[in-house]
Amino acid sequence: MKVKKPKISEREVQKQITDYLKMTGFEVYRLNNGATWNAKSQAYVFHGNPGVSDVLAIKSKLMIFVEVKSPTGKLSEDQTKFLELVNGVEEIMGICCHNIDELFAKLSQKK
Repeated sequence: MKVKKPKISEREVQKQITDYLKMTGFEVYRLNNGATWNAKSQAYVFHGNPGVSDVLAIKSKLMIFVEVKSPTGKLSEDQTKFLELVNGVEEIMGICCHNIDELFAKLSQKK
């Protein structure tokens, strides 16, 4: 008798990943990119930035961007580009800015 593996959704994979990361001490943030149905235009409207990963996890000196896929899911071109960009970063910076001058000042301090 052939037994079928149960299908697992991307949402379930994401829950498993975020639960594990939290359990191992990471602060986990869901980066909400997606689409919502607009009844008036009868179309989905995208919100967010194409390619940005689903989850951001931070612990100590480690920052991880996780793109979650179901077992059969594939990366889009934008997602591939984003992960390549993140993987090429040697230094990560977290700042709060109230205006453009503050941004310029903080960026010049980092050099």
